[in-house]
Amino acid sequence: MRLSCKLQEIDKQYIYKNVKDIYIREQILEENKFNCINNIIKYFNCSFLSGDGFILLDIEMKLNEPLTDRFEIEGDNIMMEFVTNTADIEGNIDAFDYFNHYHDNTHNLIYTPNYKGNFRIPAQVPVKMLIIILSKDCYFKMIPHNADIHENFSKNILNQNACCLSDTGLPLTTDIQLILNKIKKCKRKGSLKNLYLENSIQELLLLQHEVSKQRYLLRDDNWALNEDDILKLEQARQILEKDFICAPSLPELSKMIYLNEYKLKRGFKTHFGITVKNYIIRLKMGYAIELLKHKNCSITNIANACGYNGLVQFSIAFKKFYGCSPQILQCSICKYEKECGCNNSCIVNGNSLPS
Repeated sequence: MRLSCKLQEIDKQYIYKNVKDIYIREQILEENKFNCINNIIKYFNCSFLSGDGFILLDIEMKLNEPLTDRFEIEGDNIMMEFVTNTADIEGNIDAFDYFNHYHDNTHNLIYTPNYKGNFRIPAQVPVKMLIIILSKDCYFKMIPHNADIHENFSKNILNQNACCLSDTGLPLTTDIQLILNKIKKCKRKGSLKNLYLENSIQELLLLQHEVSKQRYLLRDDNWALNEDDILKLEQARQILEKDFICAPSLPELSKMIYLNEYKLKRGFKTHFGITVKNYIIRLKMGYAIELLKHKNCSITNIANACGYNGLVQFSIAFKKFYGCSPQILQCSICKYEKECGCNNSCIVNGNSLPS
């Protein structure tokens, strides 16, 4: 499997990588970085990990002038796309007879025997995405070819028929976002890092297939989300992210986005994989962790800052969400001083930390 990526107008190749198709679990991964700043590129940062059977790219960029990214993969490959921020990039993949527009907070899964695509990247808008490229051998070691969860997708791979999990980008659920953030922040080294990434990629694949199934199975003849509904749900999510401390009620939010309350409630769960109530709680708990990192911030003040009526209510919500009390503040301080002597499970160091 060979990957080649080039910014065509300036003839700038930022990746050229060969990896073997057979995935090896015990291998040590190779880490590389590409950084570029010039008159045309405000910034372009690409970190990538590679090993036999897979390549992982973490890309952030902002351009002063529009450019075309030529993306080519030689050999059977499955591409996991996760777009957290984009400028409505228009993509043209040779294996498909349509143009694809990439939007914020979306993901997709694409199989091609050989991948060739041109992506037009506009200027002056930050772009953030994480791409994981798997060989066929690697993919089927993550999910057996006869597993029910990907029956149709698996058949297309085995028959070498180019296919996408969805014709349009699927929504990034909070579970997917959490795993992506952990991958980006992973500090493990050597074989432990490989094992951690393998488990994370496998979980992401399962979540991608589950989101795809839920999106269609939860619909029926009398209820479905159209494009206008999805735009309104995205608007609702943005409102909650900006004002989760004093979040509007469901009726208030419904009026703000001009979408009836029933469709808001059911549509939010279908589109984002989480209820409105639990999404607000997740945002509050993520904010609480950020505040817990400050030594001079008392837990009572944090409770108030997160919109809870007193320490008891906050502590109950915190423990229900993370499985331990907010007194874990001491461990969060130790995490940055590298002197954590806590015998309990530390949220900041462990897998419960949201981003």
